[in-house]
Amino acid sequence: MAIDLFEELWQERKGTLDKSYQNTFSRSFIVHTDTLEQTDISIYDAIYAHANCPQIGDLFPGDDDSYAQNVNISPEQDDPQTWKVTVEYSSNPDAASTSSDGSTPPPQVETQQTGQKPADREANPTLRPPDFKVNFVSFPYIVPNINNSAGDPFVPPITVEKFRPVFSIGCNVSSINSYTLATYIGKVNSTSVTFTTGTGCVLSIPAKTGKIKNINTELLLEGSFQYWRLTYEIEINTSVSPIDDTTVIGWDMYLLDMGYRFRKDDGEMAPIFEGGQKVTTPVKLNGAGKKANVGSTSYREFTSSQIYGTINFATLPGLGFF
Repeated sequence: MAIDLFEELWQERKGTLDKSYQNTFSRSFIVHTDTLEQTDISIYDAIYAHANCPQIGDLFPGDDDSYAQNVNISPEQDDPQTWKVTVEYSSNPDAASTSSDGSTPPPQVETQQTGQKPADREANPTLRPPDFKVNFVSFPYIVPNINNSAGDPFVPPITVEKFRPVFSIGCNVSSINSYTLATYIGKVNSTSVTFTTGTGCVLSIPAKTGKIKNINTELLLEGSFQYWRLTYEIEINTSVSPIDDTTVIGWDMYLLDMGYRFRKDDGEMAPIFEGGQKVTTPVKLNGAGKKANVGSTSYREFTSSQIYGTINFATLPGLGFF
């Protein structure tokens, strides 16, 4: 089998530039073979291998940003020797599927600038401001100051479900260090940070209230721009101090000072006795290792830097904190 005609149908060329800065093009070719005796796979192989047939990944003529994504080969009606080849190009080869009219937006591009005025939108992905959305996660919360009729706390303590916001902040960077990013997971912000999204929304994260829950990475190609899409998931904790019930402590930890032993004046540890017997439930301590006076309460403070480690969120790649 041989191909005796492979010509482009110039009148069927199409091109689109959409609001996501995505170029899409379409070219069509007419192909004629010299025999009727052929299997489908041999037809496809021969047509795609022809010198005039664009290959997947080829650039659209005159455009260094748009690549061939699909090569569709189909027979012309009522003529088994004549075939039509349609080649679709896109400036975003990472799109799941791209139609010739540009109706399928490339991944992330559309969501990054949703809500922005068209004049403020940026074609260069690494110059786009961060975007974000908010989700919520549940956590168990021990309800304080709930006692039985005798005045004793319930055992086990009463626990209810509460919710914390999780900020998903997306940004684009030209390169990443995956090992460095991995060290950020679980870290808490050491200082307060504020940034403004492309829609003018101001987002503030007070010191010690944000903890990096996860960082998602995705390598993308938009035209000539190859970049990394980073999504930071930051869980917000606005817990207040159990001492004054107003001071925000965030991810710092305040634990009721309790135990089965106390520290003697010489520094030695000794069991606590009540009624001549060793206590079997923890008793309150005074913050200095001694038994607390009746009615008094002390807490042990463990900072977020001790528990999780902290980092200045203003240094996180791509977020543009200021």
